[in-house]
Amino acid sequence: MRADIFWSQAEAELATRPDVLSSLRHGASLNDLDRWSRSVDAPLPANLREMYAIHDGTEVRGLHRFSFIAEWYPLPVEIAIERYEQWREMSNLLGPLPLIPFAVDPGGCYLAAPGDGTNELYKIFFDAPPALYDFYTFPPSLEGLLQATIDGLRGNSPDYRIQLNEQSMSWINLEEEADDLGN
Repeated sequence: MRADIFWSQAEAELATRPDVLSSLRHGASLNDLDRWSRSVDAPLPANLREMYAIHDGTEVRGLHRFSFIAEWYPLPVEIAIERYEQWREMSNLLGPLPLIPFAVDPGGCYLAAPGDGTNELYKIFFDAPPALYDFYTFPPSLEGLLQATIDGLRGNSPDYRIQLNEQSMSWINLEEEADDLGN
């Protein structure tokens, strides 16, 4: 899914949720995107660059803010650069894998795109050695994340249910919910 189509569809699905929409920042400038690319010593993946040219993450995280499916909050460019600097120090222990953090979950893990031209997504665990990162399998690509988010916003996700009211947005993991209910 192209970034412009994703944001257009997400904005349409959230049109009656002005608090959620207002949490999205205006698009990042070309200078900011270039600075981000320089900080990771690699070109940003084209789809990530396109996504951030339209909306530069969210102002803050939490119930009143936009998130991708599974509660991944898109980071503003300046925070993504800071997180990459933290990750670079840790990744030097494992070898050169250019992962570019761009979203964070409520538990403090980061979702990252590779800077090597491939399309996978990775989940970075800052507090769970010995595995500092792993493939993110749901969904396995940025395009998949965008499509799964739109599907979820429309109530068509087999894995998550969107919970929306006038001022808040959250994602309910259906498997965890079933476990909690004893099903």
